[in-house]
Amino acid sequence: MENFDLETQVKRDDIGNLEYKLEPENLRAAHLPTFSSAEMNFKTAPVVVESIVKTAKSGIFGFTLCDEHYRQAVAWWMKTQRKHPIDQEWIVPTLGTIFSVATCIRMTLKNKDDCLIVQPPIYERYKQAADRLQRKTVFNPLKHNADGTYALDFVDLAEKMADPKNKLLILCNPHNPLGKVWSKEDLEKIANLAIKYQVVVFSDEIFADYTFDQHDVYPYCLINNGKNNGISAIGLGKTFNFTGVNHAIILIKDSKLRQQFTEQRTQDHYGSLDPLVRAAVLGAYTPAGAAWKDEVSTLIASNYRQLSKVFKLILPEVKLTPLEGGYITWADWRAWKMSDPNLLKFLTEQALFLPESGRNFNLNQAGFMRINLAISKSVMTKALENLQRAIQKLRQREVKITLKPFDQAHQLEFIAEFKTVKYQAGDLFDTLPESVATCPSARYDHETLKFLSSGQNVAYHFEKVQGANGVERRYIFDQAVTGNLQVIGKLTSQVRDPYHGDPGMNFLQHDTGTTVAALMFILLPTTDWAWYHLHYDLSQLPAEDSAICGWSKNDFSRYCSSSELKNLFFAFGKLSISDDNDHKLRIVTLDHDIKFLDQLKKHIFKLFNFMQNFFNDASEPFVMIIYPTPRAQATGTGYCRTNYFGFGDKLVDSVTEVDDTLAHELVHNWLVFSGDSNEDAYGLLYDEGAADYYAGMMCQRTFGKKDAWLGSLNDKLRAYYSNPLRAENCLNNFATGWKQTYALRAIYGRGVLLMLQLDAQIKRATHQAKSLDDVQIEIASKTSRGQRVTFDFFKQSVSKLGGQKAVEIINKALGAGLMLPPKDLFSPAYQLVEGKVPQEEQGFDSTVRFEIPSIIHGLIPGSNAEKAGLQNGDEIIKYDSDWNTMEDPKMLTNVVVDRQGQQIALSYLARGSKTACWQYQKIKFRV
Repeated sequence: MENFDLETQVKRDDIGNLEYKLEPENLRAAHLPTFSSAEMNFKTAPVVVESIVKTAKSGIFGFTLCDEHYRQAVAWWMKTQRKHPIDQEWIVPTLGTIFSVATCIRMTLKNKDDCLIVQPPIYERYKQAADRLQRKTVFNPLKHNADGTYALDFVDLAEKMADPKNKLLILCNPHNPLGKVWSKEDLEKIANLAIKYQVVVFSDEIFADYTFDQHDVYPYCLINNGKNNGISAIGLGKTFNFTGVNHAIILIKDSKLRQQFTEQRTQDHYGSLDPLVRAAVLGAYTPAGAAWKDEVSTLIASNYRQLSKVFKLILPEVKLTPLEGGYITWADWRAWKMSDPNLLKFLTEQALFLPESGRNFNLNQAGFMRINLAISKSVMTKALENLQRAIQKLRQREVKITLKPFDQAHQLEFIAEFKTVKYQAGDLFDTLPESVATCPSARYDHETLKFLSSGQNVAYHFEKVQGANGVERRYIFDQAVTGNLQVIGKLTSQVRDPYHGDPGMNFLQHDTGTTVAALMFILLPTTDWAWYHLHYDLSQLPAEDSAICGWSKNDFSRYCSSSELKNLFFAFGKLSISDDNDHKLRIVTLDHDIKFLDQLKKHIFKLFNFMQNFFNDASEPFVMIIYPTPRAQATGTGYCRTNYFGFGDKLVDSVTEVDDTLAHELVHNWLVFSGDSNEDAYGLLYDEGAADYYAGMMCQRTFGKKDAWLGSLNDKLRAYYSNPLRAENCLNNFATGWKQTYALRAIYGRGVLLMLQLDAQIKRATHQAKSLDDVQIEIASKTSRGQRVTFDFFKQSVSKLGGQKAVEIINKALGAGLMLPPKDLFSPAYQLVEGKVPQEEQGFDSTVRFEIPSIIHGLIPGSNAEKAGLQNGDEIIKYDSDWNTMEDPKMLTNVVVDRQGQQIALSYLARGSKTACWQYQKIKFRV
């Protein structure tokens, strides 16, 4: 056997190579490829290069025919390498496999209701081609056997083919991403069904030159019944690492079908054969090309054996499909019970081993990855060594967490077990805020928190410091700890107080269940990435009780930062859980008597359906926990794919009144940063600004009410301009944000105006071709894939579309000064007008509502609060949400105070003198 160079790594940073452009920087630095693509990381066959160079030197690049030399080369290859002779007249050159799929779609699916059949898990670009041609796709999913192999589901396929709208089947053989070769018997069954139901079959056989263990890819166009309705596609793409060159070789035996395809190909603007493609085919389909292919085949088989050996050694729970054809294999990681984004994050950042998520293959299931085997031997060895080290390190960093509720979930014990730790005396373990938005946290002391190592108590102390959220408790070891560590904390739930702070952020009792915000109770090292395993121990609860969080109704494992577990809601008790099979949203209800509950659920599902498609959502589940509240029309808090939504059903006449709040909280699922400097303040500007901005927009796009969106937007603008702290910079407002609502809400308003200005600037800079949507979809897509998204990334993304002016807009939003809306964003239907709005004025010190107890002080003489009868020294025991009165300048504030043991109810307009306010006003055109 001739020895070819399958090792040399080509410098790809200056040739526009897509794989290189998409490759993470840490893999580039390590000189490692991704394992996610389906192209080789070494050069093509020398004979191909030589043939192309010879043609290039001729200097003739004119129109080129599919001549007898081209046809003879293809026929020779099929006869000698595939062992399946063909007639030269069957050959139809095209501009590529997906180009040819699109040609078949145009040829067969004449009506918009006509459908394409594909067999997931399957290469996504088949469906993508149908989508772009506005044709529908139906799925004939493969059967996944208990031994990890796959098989065709002929019962379901017969049902799909029997539908007269389903006129085209895309068959992939060997199957991408499984590396599965369909047998001749399988193909004959398909062909019999296709003839019976008059379905055309397009068989993508571009991986067919690589087969293993006596498997044979029988060309579909040669199958008895496949001759009349079958189209086979071959080419140099996968065989000779020619994926970037637009070409394919189509084989059609039936003359009538071949004529139809050729005519449609011509209508699809096919001109002639690329002269360099002709040269490549004439070089590749030769004995020298065959020799190179055989050596590559040996390399692929060797790589698969090496990969299988390493996986059996370090990852016995991960199952690989048998390699029958092609050079890709399919890995089943479901035993890890880890989300695709977090699994990819671990593999990319820690193992330097990046496969492709199974989500890219029309598979509605997490835990599968495609791995490319066409990798140089030395590179494969190096990559597997990195993977082995990372897995061994990960095994040492497993953390087991048990959540054990007692007494009908009114008491909770959490147990966190660490395998290997190393702390010195004086080292910080974790920090918990004493409260967030006035909601008290666990506030562990020595009675409710223990550290154990080898069964012995570990001495520690806690100290109080001032942090971003006010007073925080820092838990510090008084002695060294090495080896195993167990942390045990015990909590008793509180009765929910809907009148102080956001009611969603601590351990609270409800009518049918108890919720917990992990932010407030689990102690974990803040920056620690590890493999976390969470177990619900419900043995002390009634049999009908259950547990749920944003990631799972059951136990789960995740490779993630501890902050992901520390920012997660859990619910325990007699929960009502609604599932919708169409997507991953679960709705958990903590009270069965909520008015409008059915309508509310329909609105949530409809909004979620639209938004997950808009933001290209990933695979993880999502939970919304609904509870009743008299505090306001609606309130919510969102963390880590969980929303805690308070629905004030006694205060609204229709669910549509809370659509905006629902949408706001749902947006938090997708538009969020994952850390950088000043992330709290800048992140709040972005997160809340984007959520407020897109809330109304999502409602409008979901329910079709544009005027309602502009009305919602105007409400938010009024809230900003009536805010006495509207001109303060973000850092100043954030510093006092949890001490007074004005400061926090001012950041929201600046965020909305930032989004408006950026949208207008991007549209101006791109002549309406792009908008802020393009930036946000990119951010949401990265977030859903588990990739790091920072405020700097946001600035870079908007600057690419909006130029330096967009960056200046962001910097201005972060600084001080009044912000104005863009004039031209909604023209010509709407104009920007300046008006007046009464400024927010509670009439007393604005920090009172965030103090416990809430004792009025700093009463403003002559204010509406004083005129209504409020006095310094009154204790507020009940009040309406000032977040709602900010948006509605006519809404009265209702207050109940305790004055020397007597409860007094008062109402007043929490407003002062008028200030300038800008609004979007619909233009009335004369007829």
